[in-house]
Amino acid sequence: MVVVTRPACRRYSLPIWYRDWCNSPPSAAAPLSGAAAGEEDPFTLGQTFMINLARRILGIAGDGIVAKLRAAQDIDGLRALYVDWRNTIKQAPDGLLRLRELEKKLSKVLGELPTTGP
Repeated sequence: MVVVTRPACRRYSLPIWYRDWCNSPPSAAAPLSGAAAGEEDPFTLGQTFMINLARRILGIAGDGIVAKLRAAQDIDGLRALYVDWRNTIKQAPDGLLRLRELEKKLSKVLGELPTTGP
């Protein structure tokens, strides 16, 4: 529970909005949403993970795969794009070094990943 304390206000020495804020009762703290509580769906987690890594590792060179990832509608669409994403990430030295680690993290979210391209 969050306790909000308010400073003592002088009636006329402060702006009106501050006097109103000081004199109003504190509002209840907002409950945690599902996203803040760690209950995001696998599609959103996987899509965000893949997009962020493409952006971080490849920079603007990864714009093509990022556009495809954003167009994906469901988790099966992400799995279909996995081979393209992996081949794109392998183009950068950092991506090639970390590929196994990244694949393990992604497989926890998306489940079984395809090993060969279409």
